[in-house]
Amino acid sequence: MSISIKNVWKNYGDVPAVRDLNLDCGTGRMLALLGPSGCGKSTTLKMVAGIEEVTSGEIWFGDREVSTLPPGSRNIAMVFEDYALYMHLSVFENIAFPLRLRHLPDKEVKQRVGTMLDLLRLGSIANEKVRHLSGGAQQRVAIGRALVRDPDVILFDEPLSHIDADQKAQLRTEIKRLQQTQGLTSILVTHDQTEAIAMSDAIAVMNHGVLQQVGSPQDLYTHPANTFVATFIGEPPMNLLNAAVEEEGGILRLRGAGWSLVLSEEKAALVRQKAIQSLTVGLRPEHFSLANGDASRSTGKGRLSGEVYFREHRGDTDVLLLDIDAGTQSADHRVSADIPGPSALREGDRVELSFDDSRLCLFDADSGRNLLF
Repeated sequence: MSISIKNVWKNYGDVPAVRDLNLDCGTGRMLALLGPSGCGKSTTLKMVAGIEEVTSGEIWFGDREVSTLPPGSRNIAMVFEDYALYMHLSVFENIAFPLRLRHLPDKEVKQRVGTMLDLLRLGSIANEKVRHLSGGAQQRVAIGRALVRDPDVILFDEPLSHIDADQKAQLRTEIKRLQQTQGLTSILVTHDQTEAIAMSDAIAVMNHGVLQQVGSPQDLYTHPANTFVATFIGEPPMNLLNAAVEEEGGILRLRGAGWSLVLSEEKAALVRQKAIQSLTVGLRPEHFSLANGDASRSTGKGRLSGEVYFREHRGDTDVLLLDIDAGTQSADHRVSADIPGPSALREGDRVELSFDDSRLCLFDADSGRNLLF
């Protein structure tokens, strides 16, 4: 069952919460709605569920428009962040609850619940009261209760928000395994990019009720549509540096505070075509390396120098925070670099890093749009 959202608006009075949204989720796929609080992702999920009315536009499940149908007529299931379980009931009875509401025969209830218990590996605790279970186990029960109804669409609303860190990775894997093996058409709402990247086939990034970009996790990481997506996807986030465009003797150079780069012909042709004199350069922390030789004179190679402001150990890597504008200690003049660790660098040390323009993103300084998008 595919989902199509067509030109959907949601207004609260005169305030638009979702603006002219167009999105598709293919049959058996998982689409993640990702963005900060207040971006419109939860409102969108509620409109798909029928909990919120659509101000204008259409929502389709397959070849059936459901925009005006109540939730009970859409054959959906929801998994909430707070589990919404009956704590006094057993695992078995929680999963069986929606089937008993339909007055299905006991034999069918036992068969369908048994299938869910096996699928979610809950058989050994089927008779336990859910109040005695961990958060991860409770959420698996909630997923079983959602799936046992055989819904056309399953909606996940921040399903891992209250899960302990040591259980999150396991439950992410479990949800993705179920979604793939059962061919579930699913929408996931999350503010956590790790969840979105690990669990979804496609990610829709939203901000202020507007869709910023939709694509595979790799597309959004490699080719962000604008500076918002660039800094929202990736950890640490992409560095954004102001750059002036200089040309001399047919060579195009980008220059900023503490760094410079001679552009390759491919990138130079793009900048010339756009007739841009200043732009914003995007560089991911993991695309830096410690400088070796005079990279600044090589076409397509750049060099950045700065002073270590802070170093964070992350096992086999170190994340360096560098002040790149001499004499200025400001967040606007800092760059994050992810280098192999543990390194001998300390706060106050001078560092030179190299990078090449094949990994660069070039953004319009005014609009923030990716010049290659």
